[in-house]
Amino acid sequence: MGLVDRMTVVNGRTPSFLSVALVFMPLIFGEQQDPYEWEDLSWLKNCSDDDFRSLSRIIANATFLSYVSTHGSYYDPEYDNATVNGWKRRYEHSRDPANGGMHALFFSNRNYGLLALRGTDLGTSVTSHLADSCADKLLWNNQTYDQLPVYCKVFTAHTLDYYSRAVDLLHEVCRSNPNMSLMLTGHSLGAGLSILLSALSTPPGCTFLRAVAFSAPGVQIALERRQGVGEVDPKTAFVLADTYDPVFVSSVCPRDLSSNSSVCLWESQLTRDCATCYDRLPPVQYADPFCLSCVSQRHIYAHYFKDLVPRGRPRCSGPIPDWIYDKCPGVFVS
Repeated sequence: MGLVDRMTVVNGRTPSFLSVALVFMPLIFGEQQDPYEWEDLSWLKNCSDDDFRSLSRIIANATFLSYVSTHGSYYDPEYDNATVNGWKRRYEHSRDPANGGMHALFFSNRNYGLLALRGTDLGTSVTSHLADSCADKLLWNNQTYDQLPVYCKVFTAHTLDYYSRAVDLLHEVCRSNPNMSLMLTGHSLGAGLSILLSALSTPPGCTFLRAVAFSAPGVQIALERRQGVGEVDPKTAFVLADTYDPVFVSSVCPRDLSSNSSVCLWESQLTRDCATCYDRLPPVQYADPFCLSCVSQRHIYAHYFKDLVPRGRPRCSGPIPDWIYDKCPGVFVS
């Protein structure tokens, strides 16, 4: 799952994600916002645009930095020392393996912590992209290490087990920062990991775990396999998504795998390629050229960061959109 940019080639090279994000840089260096009380996130469903932005721009900036300041296709050294305004970047609790593996950044603000887990590298960095795509297969396709393609075996099972590496990091953060209230975030692969971690019992040291993340894949099978549970608490885990994002749509059709996460949806225009992709459901995200184009239009993080987050709060109450319900009758019957 995940990412940032399938941009057109200009002058023989692919423009960096930075060139897209620069138009939105004031968000990262905007006025300082104190963290909201995160224990019960149900206020997100009916809050004002300003209240929603007070949280969404914090997690959006942390997610942005998880892409551009870690090893991979989107790395830009300009962001090596960047942080979210008002938050301290804690390098001792970050993960940035140069040879493939789970990537994450950690930030703190008094007794609040923010753990941003990076999404899949879909760019030109062969090692980073390959490791992430193999880890995706383990997490979301319910494959074992032995079932992975041969090309994945250049990485150890330990390296590709992003879930366990994320759990290790979570325990490290909580153990080293007593009485911390921890928010988990990310996009795509990183969002899915965030939702999975939020369903864990709170590790010693932290007061609670919460997750608000962008476009998580369906997590139910991974939850059942990894934790023996099928649902998360909807007051503690929110997924923010574009209505026509193929990764979001795949999480609820043909089978609802959202695992009871609260869902907030931004309305957007249905592009021609997305419409062709959705003529048949579920979308074949990376095998069909129209669906792949739809991913580049409605799933990449540049779209969320530049187009959706500045717009204000999405719709966080009400049913799944009718067009999905109509194509998946019976899926959402409780």
